[in-house]
Order: sequence, then C-alpha cells, then structure tokens
Amino acid sequence: MPASVVIELKRKYVKTLEVDLENAYKELEGCTGGMERGRIRRSINVLEQEINEVTAELEAEPARSPIAMSEPYDQYDKYARQWDEHWHKIDFEQVNPIIDQVYARLKHQAGAALFFVDNGEAMAAGLCARHIQAALEARWVRYQKDVTVEFADGEHIDALTLLSKLNYHFNINQPPTGTDENVQCIVDRLCESVMAGNVVFIQLTIGGLIDQLPSDFVQWFLEKFWNVLVQKVVKFKKPNVRVIGIIAVQVKLSAQLPSEYRASLDDVSSTKLIELPLDNWQADQIEAWMLNYSQLIPSPLSSDEVNARARTIYNNSESGRPQLVIQTMKKSFSQLVSQIIASHDPKVEAFP
Repeated sequence: MPASVVIELKRKYVKTLEVDLENAYKELEGCTGGMERGRIRRSINVLEQEINEVTAELEAEPARSPIAMSEPYDQYDKYARQWDEHWHKIDFEQVNPIIDQVYARLKHQAGAALFFVDNGEAMAAGLCARHIQAALEARWVRYQKDVTVEFADGEHIDALTLLSKLNYHFNINQPPTGTDENVQCIVDRLCESVMAGNVVFIQLTIGGLIDQLPSDFVQWFLEKFWNVLVQKVVKFKKPNVRVIGIIAVQVKLSAQLPSEYRASLDDVSSTKLIELPLDNWQADQIEAWMLNYSQLIPSPLSSDEVNARARTIYNNSESGRPQLVIQTMKKSFSQLVSQIIASHDPKVEAFP
C-alpha cells in the first residue's frame, strides 16, 4: 500500500474543509445576531485551524504526483458515498408526524403541501428535504421528479427572478411577457410532464445576506404561483397528482412570517406554509446512525467506542447542531478510514 494513498485522503479532506469554510463565511455575512455570529466565528476558527494543521502535514511530506484511483482510494470513496446517502437518517423524527398528516390528507386524492424552514444551513434543511423525499417515495411508489431552484447569496428575491429560473428548468425559451401568463405556462408545462398518481417535489432554497423574506414575494408566491399550481393539480385530468414543496431559507430570520401565511400544525393547509420544527440532534441518535450506516462497526470500532465517539461528536458540535455534527463526523470518519487503510500496510501511517 503506497503512502500516496493516505496523502490523497488528506488532500480530499482539506478540500471538504475548504468548502465548509467558504459556506461558513457566507453564513457570517448574512448574520446579524450577536450570539449567532459568535457561533459561526467559532466554527470558522475550528475549520481554519484544521485546514492549517492538515496542510502543514501535506507540506512536510515528500513531493509525490497525485495517485491514480487505486483500490484503497476507491474504498474510501465507497465509504463517503455511503455516508452521503444516509446522512438524512440521523434524526428528523419531529418532522414525521407532519409528514404523516400530509400523507393522510393526500393518500387518495390530488393536492399539495408546502413546507417552510429558516436557519436552514445550520439545521441541515437540505437533509430534512431528503428525509421528506425518502418518506414520500416510501409511501407513494409513483414518485416522479424533483424541481430544484436556488437563490444565491445576495441575489434579488422577486417574482421575475424565480420565473426566470423556472423557465430555464422547464426549457421555456420564449416565455410570455406577463407574470400571470408566465406562471400559467410553467404550471402547464409541469403538469404535462407528470402521469396519474405522480408526486412532484419542489425545493426552493434561499441563500444568506437577508434578514427577512420580502413580504411582497411571499404574498405573490402563495397567491399568484402556488395557489395557481394547486388549483391546476386538483382539477387536472390526470388523477391523484400531488405536489410537495419546501422553502428553505439558509439563515435565521429576524421575525416569523405573518400568521396569514402560516398553516397550523392541526390544519396543514395546501395553500399556506407549514413550518417544520428542526431541533439539534441527540447523542443517542448520532450513535444509532453510526451503528446502522457508518460501515465502521465492528471494525475498527467496538460498540463501546461508538458510544464514546458519538458523545464526543455531540459535545464538539454545540450540543448536536446538525451542520456541525456532519462536519465533526466527516472528520472523525476520515480518520477511521485512514486507520483501516493503514492497517493493511504497516509502513503507511494513518493521519491523525
């Protein structure tokens, strides 16, 4: 086993940390709360320190050319793909009752549901969306398609920008000039692409650098876009088409959305926003995930070591803050995989 394998793992790990660091700085730019900014700065300090340490280790290594994809490196990628596939299964139990309510309402009929969450980056809203998608696929076999739209940090949030993105997604090269007509064109194109019983999942992600959602955009989206889509789906000639949406704002908003836009949890309206309660992950939930999905049990970890490592991860991630949990677990697991690779060749030293 060449030592270059371990070096390549370090390089890959540094790239992952650099992406996390870039995202943390973006989050900091859009954050105004003192406590939240302090949390983000602590996360940035940890990431920068880790990048510097691993980079120093790489610089101390003899110069080597990048390695070709070898069996051990393929093995590492296999682990990483497995983790990415199952991150969303750590804990979104508090969301399940809401999903059950929506399913009960739409089990035998066409309709829609629109979820909402803010502070999405810190609370792993993207993983929550995957959790919802997995739940839908388990309940409705005829899962059709995903529509994903993203507003980047600092991008203007308005109807025209959203319509432009949706026109691109649905290959509408010459959209109508009026917004209402453009909405109808997009809705028609979406409905043309589905079959009876299909489920469409629409994910709208809104980046940082905002304090609150523009009220005129929220009102327009619900009244002029979402409601038009819901009415079309309900009356559509193809029966039992369901549309599930989620709006995920990456930063913590300074105030709640107006009550007239929010559905109560007792009455999950199809035409209002259903807020999802996202909480920190607990140590026992992290431990259960490691046992079920990390592929690192029983070697190199025993069940007792898993328990101890899960509690360390929990303590080092501000009591289970989801984004920090994922960062900490990636670091911990990369170390373990390095140990597995090194164990096949005593001359290869695992990185710390």
